Amino acid sequence: MKRIIAAILAVFLLACLLAGCGDANEKYYGTYTVTEFMGFEGDDLNDRMGGEISLTLEKHGKGSIFVGNEINGITWQLDGSRISVTEDGFEDVMTGTLSDNVITLSLSDDIVMDFVRQ
Repeated sequence: MKRIIAAILAVFLLACLLAGCGDANEKYYGTYTVTEFMGFEGDDLNDRMGGEISLTLEKHGKGSIFVGNEINGITWQLDGSRISVTEDGFEDVMTGTLSDNVITLSLSDDIVMDFVRQ
């Protein structure tokens, strides 16, 4: 009987310890707004994209991207400082880096955006 109680307590303590670990990506959750947009020579960001661009990272690798007046869901994945973002309904994957509350994403060799955390 003592062994059963000890085993139950051990499992309970382990579960409590694991629950306290939290999500390693939690510190990156939040909204980031484009401050630098490179790729369309001579075009103003507001004219080209219809206004502000922001990216929101949420738990479980989900989030949203706001472009002009439209908001779409995204999935994102972080591997060290490398981040990949895929907009729902699109096949293209934006890749880049996340460091010091700045996300730099490339859609292609021609389009690069810097997002800064708000």
